[in-house]
Amino acid sequence: MATLRAPRPRCHRQDSAHPGTRRLTQDDILYDAALRNLQTLSEATQHLPADKKAGCPQIPWHDIAGFRNILVHNYLGDIDPPTVAAVIERHLPPLETCVRAMLAEC
Repeated sequence: MATLRAPRPRCHRQDSAHPGTRRLTQDDILYDAALRNLQTLSEATQHLPADKKAGCPQIPWHDIAGFRNILVHNYLGDIDPPTVAAVIERHLPPLETCVRAMLAEC
């Protein structure tokens, strides 16, 4: 059985109305770091227990796995920084809430 550990919210650490995501579209190093962290995060979600994932049906687990494959294997060519910024702004907060709830149950 997988052990759940506290998430490290690196992708949206610079919050406060998301100024970091604006920089993401202009800073190649920050963009590359965000891509790598999203790859790691999406890979980690594949190792979460199915019963825990079932407790968060609003999270598109299958889509997260697909997104990981797109990032890692570059299926669609390079993903542009605005798309990555949108993923960070819109999809990470609900995922973080779900994982934190999983951790609270442990």
